[in-house]
Amino acid sequence: MNRQQLNEDFYQTVLGEYEQNNSITITSITKTAACEIGISHVCLVSRVNVTGYKNDKVYKKSIIIKELPNPEQHHLYRSNLAMMNEMQAYRRIIPALQQHTTGHLPVANCIYAEEDLIMLEDLSLDEFKPNKNKNVGFTLVQCEVVLKALAKLHAASLVMEIKTPKLFEELIKLTKEILYYESDSCLLNYQTSYLNNVIEIFRTDSDERIIRALHDLKENSKLRLKKLLTTPRRHSVICHGDCWAGNVLFNSRNEVKLVDLQLMRYGSVARDLTYLFYVNLLPKLRRKNMERLLEEYLHVLKDNITMRGIMLDDILTKEWLDSEMKAFLEYGVVYGMWLMPLFFRRREDFEISRKSLDNSVRAIKQYDTDYKERLREIILEYVENRF
Repeated sequence: MNRQQLNEDFYQTVLGEYEQNNSITITSITKTAACEIGISHVCLVSRVNVTGYKNDKVYKKSIIIKELPNPEQHHLYRSNLAMMNEMQAYRRIIPALQQHTTGHLPVANCIYAEEDLIMLEDLSLDEFKPNKNKNVGFTLVQCEVVLKALAKLHAASLVMEIKTPKLFEELIKLTKEILYYESDSCLLNYQTSYLNNVIEIFRTDSDERIIRALHDLKENSKLRLKKLLTTPRRHSVICHGDCWAGNVLFNSRNEVKLVDLQLMRYGSVARDLTYLFYVNLLPKLRRKNMERLLEEYLHVLKDNITMRGIMLDDILTKEWLDSEMKAFLEYGVVYGMWLMPLFFRRREDFEISRKSLDNSVRAIKQYDTDYKERLREIILEYVENRF
């Protein structure tokens, strides 16, 4: 959509349809950036404040809008496909899943969704904010809250597959794989560049296991993960797909909202769970609490399904979940390392990396020893559990 078309008349029409009130008249619009640099790479995120009248009274509304970025970012991040995925999520998938859960799914209400423009309710009005202490990831309490939100989403998917299988089969075909769609995509090349950089960081390290593991990941992980993500898994669900700290909002009541549905895909529950654990939890916190967290997730998953009159206790076992987590260990570790710079980079680093992913990789060399030690812990955990 041409941005010049996003005028008072456009917002008046959209909000009138959304609120089912033809009396809405928009008289002014103000637009500002809605998130800090480095949080959103795939699209432009803005906050739009509209004012006018509704039922002859003053009307004000704050809206979050997401738009396609410049053509260069289209190519780097496949922004057009990501926006298409998110449009399908808000227009088709989330409304369908909502019919198969109790209460509301933990996502923002969508006002308008097209392939190049998405408009959402502003969650900050309900005091939803991202995690402030970004460098240390989630606290244990925050992780538990996010796990429950994912369990609710996954349960709705399993219930829908049983109750409306034809519609479910149609919906899971709507979103497309972005990262592993071809072997030489820009993002996968970036992943290789990143691993090269990490190998350089540990080049003189005395622990040879780290270097061997890193070379193995560099040479083989892309093919292994592509096969993993394209092979059918038992009891697959519709996953959020990108559950890192920048896409999770909390309020003071320990409620959570999951945002950015651009990577929503059909796959193993472990796709979401390993991503959550390895990207957002400090290694010591993860190792100490993972078993308990998985048991809690499974309990909430089954409870949500049971509330819809379905019993799946005999197939959703701890053995099944442990098997999925083991299969997706490499997936969690790769993303845990790959996204780690997002927790350490300074604001000025993001200004540099906007121009080129190679610049972004080179900027990693500036990080302190905490970054290297965090990397060491996650690599050794991978070595100990895989080899």
